[in-house]
Amino acid sequence: MSDRVNGILEAACRVIVRGGVDRMRMSDVATEAGVSSALVHYYFSTRNALLARAFLWADEAADAQVVDELSRIGPAIERLEALLGFYVGDDELVHTNTILWREMWSHARFDDELRERLVESYAAWVEQIVALLVEAVEEDPALMLQDPEAVARRLAAIVDGLGAQLLLEMVDRAGAVALVRDAISIEILGLARTAT
Repeated sequence: MSDRVNGILEAACRVIVRGGVDRMRMSDVATEAGVSSALVHYYFSTRNALLARAFLWADEAADAQVVDELSRIGPAIERLEALLGFYVGDDELVHTNTILWREMWSHARFDDELRERLVESYAAWVEQIVALLVEAVEEDPALMLQDPEAVARRLAAIVDGLGAQLLLEMVDRAGAVALVRDAISIEILGLARTAT
């Protein structure tokens, strides 16, 4: 992808984070990126195409950062905690990604293409959680995992809810991280109880 396209996508994300999807205009993105509106339209024929691509661009950037961070962590349980903790952490990329997800979710109801992309991205995230749960059970034979997808979906829902609360400053980041750790502990202790 060219630097120009990256610049436009990054600008679109900044515009959305500042004012939301409803207020975003192609001309705002052009101004933010320091390019002409014609150039934005050249690369993205419609506003919806730009929105969908900006979301994917930001989501891919967050995923790449998470994969890099997880590669330096040993046990699966610690990687799971780092993965979920990342999405309630204080990283600027996380803040941007959380706002974009919230904005895109509200629009995806009315945009089939955007909904499809969101569903695919979310499914990949849940699958990443499932894989870490399965690996944790393989590392610790005392644990039994009857329904890793259900556990993954519960953990994902907790992170989603905390993300919304963080945006509205209903919980602080340290509190959100602690709640994620508690949720993992409860799930893992529940798994341990099942195994005994």
